[in-house]
Amino acid sequence: MAHDLEILLAGSGASRITDLTTWVSQRSVRTWLGQGRLVRLHPGVIALGRRRDDWLVRAHAAVLYTNGVLSHSTALALWGVIAQGPTRPHVSVPPGRGLRSGPGPVVHRRTTDERPFDIAGLPVTSIDAALVDTWSLLNRRVAHPGSIQIARAAVITAVRSGRTAAGRLTELVSTRANLAGRSELRESLDLIAGGCHSELEIWGVRRVLIIDGLPRPLQQYRVELQSGPVHLDAALPDVQLGIELDGAAFHGNRGARERDIARDAALAAAGWLILRFSYRRLTSDPLGCRRDIQQAYHRRLNRG
Repeated sequence: MAHDLEILLAGSGASRITDLTTWVSQRSVRTWLGQGRLVRLHPGVIALGRRRDDWLVRAHAAVLYTNGVLSHSTALALWGVIAQGPTRPHVSVPPGRGLRSGPGPVVHRRTTDERPFDIAGLPVTSIDAALVDTWSLLNRRVAHPGSIQIARAAVITAVRSGRTAAGRLTELVSTRANLAGRSELRESLDLIAGGCHSELEIWGVRRVLIIDGLPRPLQQYRVELQSGPVHLDAALPDVQLGIELDGAAFHGNRGARERDIARDAALAAAGWLILRFSYRRLTSDPLGCRRDIQQAYHRRLNRG
């Protein structure tokens, strides 16, 4: 009798051998393992050979093996904050459980009263816990280039998509006294709550927008135009000075560039001066950017 292994493994691509042998014989399992149609990912846990490198299959296998809860970046992938999870799933288990990280899942031990969420039939930590845990983990790996940016991008994505709120994350951080990178995360959350929608805007606030002698610009400032409302990355509304921070991909997107030219013209007709800074200039010449903002502000302040 021919068996469809995908159906036997309930579509997840992974199963405990003891569960599989309630439907087929142990001999069949051994045959499929020998043929490579099945592979053993963990003691007592097998997966479809052709899907052995699929991160979601590995996540299912990790839960079957550890009886744990998917966490950290694996949970973020299931929450839809990042594109896909790591090849080695992150699993959190209670302290005292006799499991160690090896070539399979990365095992974290934690005590929590939080009930796991069910996503695609898998137990997953809350999105808030996953974000904070991932931040802490990446900040401990100081040799990994861009770790803070990767963690902050996940936080920004989660907040902007409405999956969480900066205030909720700040409250959770306050309960994690030993969190790696804690002060950096609190500062990032303050900036996100203040209106930063991207890593570039956080860079801009830290390195460009705060200028001695000038009011602090208002972020995501709404301006009403005849064609409808627009939002400026930052604005000094007392002198109708707007500041736009263009991302690295801006110059390769002709449509976006045309829309911004038209918007800047409409803002100029309404009395606004827009200073637009490229990604390259923001990151290579922040002092020059600050000088341009300062000079434009004082000239508009003293006009008339």
